[in-house]
Amino acid sequence: MKKKKIIVPDFEEIDLETYLKKNASPCDLGFGDQSIEELIKIGNAVDSTKPLRIISDWYWFDVQCTQSEMKFYDKYGIKPAYLMAYQILHDTTQPQSIGNWVRTSPLLEFIKPGVFVTKNRIYIMAGNGSRMIVDDDFISLIG
Repeated sequence: MKKKKIIVPDFEEIDLETYLKKNASPCDLGFGDQSIEELIKIGNAVDSTKPLRIISDWYWFDVQCTQSEMKFYDKYGIKPAYLMAYQILHDTTQPQSIGNWVRTSPLLEFIKPGVFVTKNRIYIMAGNGSRMIVDDDFISLIG
């Protein structure tokens, strides 16, 4: 995977992975040591009509919003949170994406542990990840 570069607040260009490792906190919202098959069953039990992705090496981003930005999220019934993962382990509709990275659309619903539901897809968070507070501009920078 080609390393993404971002411009951080002090206008220094660094690769995204280095920035995240330096600034994100450990997060244990993902599933433990279940097999891919077990995680597929869990995802299908949530909603078998939505495409399913199982991801690892993930980052949960909570977007710090202004009141007007929050109104946008509320209007569409979504929450200001996104996932980014460095590894897609399984994908029901795009198997060619396995091994690639992904950034989700906004959170619709979170089901503990490790089920991140968006409008169009279910993401199963395998293993532990990291979490950090970001602004909307940061989300735009990563894709």
